[in-house]
Amino acid sequence: MPKQESVLQIDRDLNRTFPKNPFFSTVGDRGQRKLRKVLRAFSCYDNQADYVQGMNFLVGQLLMHCTDGLAFWLFVELIEECELRDIYQVGLPGLQKHSIIIKMLVKKHLPDLSDHFDEHQVQTEMYASDWIFSLFCSVLPENQSSITSSFFTQFFEHKWEFFYKLVLSLLEHIQPKLLAAEDMFSILQQIKIAMSNKNDPYNYALVYQQSQLQGEQKLINNDSDMVDILGSIHVNDTEHSNEMKKEMQPEEGLLSRVSKYLKFGKQDEPEKWQEFPWEQIMIKTNVIKKWEAVDMKQIYNMHANFDIESGRFLNMNIDEVLNS
Repeated sequence: MPKQESVLQIDRDLNRTFPKNPFFSTVGDRGQRKLRKVLRAFSCYDNQADYVQGMNFLVGQLLMHCTDGLAFWLFVELIEECELRDIYQVGLPGLQKHSIIIKMLVKKHLPDLSDHFDEHQVQTEMYASDWIFSLFCSVLPENQSSITSSFFTQFFEHKWEFFYKLVLSLLEHIQPKLLAAEDMFSILQQIKIAMSNKNDPYNYALVYQQSQLQGEQKLINNDSDMVDILGSIHVNDTEHSNEMKKEMQPEEGLLSRVSKYLKFGKQDEPEKWQEFPWEQIMIKTNVIKKWEAVDMKQIYNMHANFDIESGRFLNMNIDEVLNS
């Protein structure tokens, strides 16, 4: 039997897994039953990894392409033969391993972006954790089988080489917007927007766009409300009343000045969101060849020298590696 806390977490995550996809959208229906079955079975099968959030998206993607039995064994193959276990083990040592390698690759192959991240204290874990935990399955368009099939085909063939090179391709594609962002929050926001999935009810890009429009209107309403409030104030002291109104009257241009910081207003009208071009980046482009300059021998060596128990790379100075 799986651990009780794992059962509870799995059940909580069922409704969060591709909730707009017809296969998973109905509570207790076929898709959710299969997802629960596979996740609980794996929790029993592998006590080390057990269940960690992110697995639900990965297994969910598999279930849309094969039977639950095959999905289970494909997931086991990913865990045991493709080095996914250390991502989910206690202490999440794999997250540390992959984050350091991604940081190194960005520094070597996207140096301007690396400097920009360092300047604004953007850590790799801040933007790549979801990609690593779900193997990109939380952001891949699950309703486009050509894209998800291409991803799994290339990952099973090239394993983490494909993953790292895909990360470089994604960051390179959105690099202009990231370099234009002027603080940590804006940088992470741009990544979140770019990776949004139109089928996700929590689609960050659309929620953000809506909040911009609502925020602009709210500021306009607040300016109007201030005038109405002043009109309802009754003070016997006329001189004091006039002074009070003068202090409280919204200054001209208040909206435009506030908008400058909150990204509201006509001069900052939100750009129409476009779904990430996965087909162009991952299918029409051979990411393995595109990034053939990546020193895979060094990366394989880092993988081989990673100690899961301590969560550290042995026989190498990481600071020297990152600065080499």
